[in-house]
Amino acid sequence: MEQLAAMRSFTITLATPVGALSVRRGTAAEALAKGRELATESTDRVIITDPDGRSFELADFAADRSEDSTG
Repeated sequence: MEQLAAMRSFTITLATPVGALSVRRGTAAEALAKGRELATESTDRVIITDPDGRSFELADFAADRSEDSTG
């Protein structure tokens, strides 16, 4: 069951000079919030990967979510 949840979650990755640090969240909104939190705490790159395996820069992910909510 845990494996299935991981497959349908969003992965937020902080790409640092010493390696990638990743956390998972269950929804796009949670992923966006965590991505923004990480971005305010670091100058490193934040990438969000959706359940379908598509990766987005934080700003692109945020823009994509706001387009979804206005459509």
